[in-house]
Amino acid sequence: MQAEIVPQTVPQVLTEIRDGHGLNLATVAKQLPGNSESGHVNPSTAWRWAKTGCRLPDGRRVFLEVVKIGSRWLTSKQAVDRFIVALTDANQTDPIPTPRSRRTTRTRGRAANDRLKARGY
Repeated sequence: MQAEIVPQTVPQVLTEIRDGHGLNLATVAKQLPGNSESGHVNPSTAWRWAKTGCRLPDGRRVFLEVVKIGSRWLTSKQAVDRFIVALTDANQTDPIPTPRSRRTTRTRGRAANDRLKARGY
């Protein structure tokens, strides 16, 4: 006999799907502009947003909310909006500086050293 899996709460995205706002990931992809010639995001990109998420500047991840109904993964218009807003808000803060490469550090160090020598230090 298999154990029964019963969720403790109903995900918000499921309520939105029941209210008629459900979208499959291919539909989500067609509604968002992309960088390719097709003019929209590839459905595999929407799937990646749901499964691996997008990394924020502080290292956390934001995921597109999805639920599996039968053999299909569905989301909602509102869940897509929440995903986009979370990504946008997180990127509005001061960006975390990218570490300098060893080459850049060495070059700047030598230049600073040369300036100090020129001033007699």
